[in-house]
Amino acid sequence: MKLLKELVDIVTRQRVEKVNIIDIKELEDQQSQYAKFYNALRTGDLKSDQDAAAFFYDSDTSDDRYRKLKSRFKKRLLNYLFFLDINKSSYSDYHHASHTSYKNLLLCRILKANGARFSFEKLAKQTLTQAQKYNLNSTIVPLTSDLLTHYSLRGRLKEYNQTRKIHEEAKKELDAEYQAERYMEDTIVHVMRSLSYTKLAPIAKESTKNLQALAAEYPHNYRVQYLRYYTQAIYYQIIFDFPKLIDTCNAAEAFYENNPTFYQKSHLGQFSLMRMVALLNLRDTENGLKAIKKSLKYFAEGNNNWLLTMESYFLLAMQAQRYTLASDIFLQAVNHQKFKYTSDIRKEKWRIFHAYLHYIFDVEKLDKRLLKNKYIPNFNATQFLNNTAHASKDKSGWNMAIITLQIQYLLKNHELDAVFDKMDALNIYAYRYLNKKENARAYTYIKMLQSAEKKSFIHKYAEQDTREQHQSLFTATDLYSAEWEILPYEVMWEHALQFMKEAEEMAGVV
Repeated sequence: MKLLKELVDIVTRQRVEKVNIIDIKELEDQQSQYAKFYNALRTGDLKSDQDAAAFFYDSDTSDDRYRKLKSRFKKRLLNYLFFLDINKSSYSDYHHASHTSYKNLLLCRILKANGARFSFEKLAKQTLTQAQKYNLNSTIVPLTSDLLTHYSLRGRLKEYNQTRKIHEEAKKELDAEYQAERYMEDTIVHVMRSLSYTKLAPIAKESTKNLQALAAEYPHNYRVQYLRYYTQAIYYQIIFDFPKLIDTCNAAEAFYENNPTFYQKSHLGQFSLMRMVALLNLRDTENGLKAIKKSLKYFAEGNNNWLLTMESYFLLAMQAQRYTLASDIFLQAVNHQKFKYTSDIRKEKWRIFHAYLHYIFDVEKLDKRLLKNKYIPNFNATQFLNNTAHASKDKSGWNMAIITLQIQYLLKNHELDAVFDKMDALNIYAYRYLNKKENARAYTYIKMLQSAEKKSFIHKYAEQDTREQHQSLFTATDLYSAEWEILPYEVMWEHALQFMKEAEEMAGVV
C-alpha cells in the first residue's frame, strides 16, 4: 500500500489533463488529421514533407499549419512509444526483458527524483533481478549505481556491499561489451565506405583477432559472443572463405541453442542470411534448399529480410534447375501485399528474375501463364532487348545479368548482327568491373562468348574452341557474384550452342 500511496502522490502533484498519444479509436476516425497522417505514412502515400504539406493544406512546408500539425503528431507518436505491445509472439523473452528493463530504469529514476524512495527501491530490486538473468549490463550498471546512492544515504552497509559487488562485476562486463562494439565498428565503418578488398581485409582480420581474444576472456557474456561471431562472419565474407563463413554461422547458431535465455530471431536471421550467401557462392543447392526453409522462419512475411531470403531461395532453385519451384517462389514474393512498398532497387532485381523465368520457361516449353502476378507487368521480350544497361559500379553485376540474357535471346532469335552489338557492351563491362579471380565463372563465360564471336557464332567452331572452358565451368566457383548468375553459365552455354546449331540448320548450313 505504501508503494501505491507514493505513486498517487506523484501523479496528483504532476499529472497532465490529457495524455497526448495516438489512440486506436482516433485512427479509425476518417475526419481526424492525425489518422489521415498516420495512414498515409503507413501506406507510403507520403514520401516527403512537401507531399504532406500539399496533401493537408495545398501549400509548401513553410506553412505554419503544417508545421504545427507535424510537431503535435510527432509528440503523440513519441509518447506512444511507452505503450508498445511487447507481448507479441514475434518478441523473444530476451527482447521482452530488455525492453522492460530499459523502461523500468527510466521509471526508477523518475521515482527517485520525486522522492518516492520506497517505490524506487522496490521497482529497482525487481528490475535488477530480471536484468541479471538476461545479462543486461547496460541496465545493471546505472541501476546499481542509483541503488548504491540510495543505500549509502541510509547507512545500509550490507545492501551497499552486496550491490557494489554486483555493480563492479557488471561494469567490467559492460566495458568488455563496449570494447567489443568498438572492434566490430572498426570493420563496419570501412565496409560501409566500400573500402578496397586489400585495405579492408587486414582491418577485419585485426578486429576478428581482438574479438576472439575478448570472447575467450568472457565466455558467458552474450553480447561479446554475438559480436565476435558477427564480425568473424563478416571477415570471412570479405576474404571469400565461404566454408569458414558457414562454420562461423553454425557456431553462432549452436551458441544460441546452448544458451536459450539469449535467443533472438533477428540475430539468428542475420547468420542464416550470411550462410545463404556462402551456400549460393559454393553452389551447394542441396544444403541451401534444406537450410532456406528454416531461415524463412526467422522473418515476418513481407519484410525486407524475408524478401532478401526469398531472393536466395529463388537463386538456389534456379541453380538447381528446378524452374517450377523458382516460379512458385517468385510468385510468393512478388504477390505479397508488402512487395509494392519495397525499394526500387529490389523491385528491379525481381524484374530481372522475371525475365529469366520467361526465358527458361520458353526454352523448356513450360506454361508461361504461371508467371502472371500482381505487381510486375507482363514480360515484353522486344522491350527487354531494347533496354540499355547503364554502366555503374554498384549495378555492374546486374548489368552483366541483363546483357548475357539479352545475348541468349538474340541467339535464340538468330539475330547475329544484334548479338555483335551486345558483345561490345559486354566486353566493356568485363573490362571495367570483372576480376579474373573473384569473378572466375562470369569471366570464363564471357571468354567463351568472345571465342564464339571470333568464329562468327558457327556452332562447330564455337563448340570446339570452348570445350575446355565449358568443362572448367562445372568446377569453377566465383568468389562473390552468385547473386547475379541467375541461370548457371553451363546451362546458358548449352542453350547458346543449341541456338547456333538451329540457326545453321534453318540457313541450310551443313
